[in-house]
Amino acid sequence: MAVPIRALGQEIPAGDAFIDALVSQYRLSLLELKDRARQVLLRDKRKLTYGAKRARLLVAEVEALLDQLDANSAEWIAENIPRFYKSGIKRATVAMDEVGFSGEFVSQPILHQEAIAVLVNDIQDDLLAATEHARRGFRRVLMKSQLSLATDRAMSAEIVRGVIAGKARREVSKGIGERLMEEYGTPTIRVGSKTYAIDDYAELVARTRTKEAHTAGTINRTIEAGHDLVMISAHGAKDGCSYYEGKVFSISGTDERYPPLNSIPRGGPPFHPNCRHSTMPFVEDLATGAETRRAKGVPDGVLGKSMGEVEKIHRRAIK
Repeated sequence: MAVPIRALGQEIPAGDAFIDALVSQYRLSLLELKDRARQVLLRDKRKLTYGAKRARLLVAEVEALLDQLDANSAEWIAENIPRFYKSGIKRATVAMDEVGFSGEFVSQPILHQEAIAVLVNDIQDDLLAATEHARRGFRRVLMKSQLSLATDRAMSAEIVRGVIAGKARREVSKGIGERLMEEYGTPTIRVGSKTYAIDDYAELVARTRTKEAHTAGTINRTIEAGHDLVMISAHGAKDGCSYYEGKVFSISGTDERYPPLNSIPRGGPPFHPNCRHSTMPFVEDLATGAETRRAKGVPDGVLGKSMGEVEKIHRRAIK
């Protein structure tokens, strides 16, 4: 079905507000988990039998709270990934409208449905991984405190030192509990060479995946308009992204004048977490002279590479 190109999609959402709403769920949930864990860890360790029972109850509470967090995340994903995808449709439509293109696009609802489904599954997998790390982290701190406390040499020595120093056993136990929370009570997840707290990881995932949804909407609307070329936005990047700024790529990979879009990292923006770059339709007949001159010239050495490899090339080039 052919539809006028000026039939606009949903307004572009204010990304930070939507992402902050998700991240706040993670931060509040983790704070609550830590508070509940401290209630067990700061108890007098003479009550090991009671403490062990309480720890098992707390594990169940942790599971229930994280299950609820997963459910809240799924609800957020179902609402917001389509929202950001549609904002990409809006972006492409407005971009073509602004350069004076007033043709038609061929609506392909199945294309959009399948794209959204893939994006939803990807972010769900990422966020489920985050809560699973949190589960393991809190199980570890509880088991460490309840099962190993009596035999852990370092902690036993700490108890002895505390008693010799005249400290009350409860005060010594509190110190042990705080040390355990410091060591084990902040679940983390490793991505590449970096380690993130779970709430920071959730924010990273949300920002990256919503950007991907926006880009996918832009690309698929460009396809519907019968165009094959997209341009990467430019804002004066100082890292490896600079190789792609203002350059034009072929979505299908069949245009001999421009490299395939899938030959650049991640198949287009976002190139890395918190990347600011985006794609926009490129209509040659309506492009400015400056845009046309800048469109070509991507170094062959940064095509078909991961972003990590591109960054290494960039670092060598600026030395």
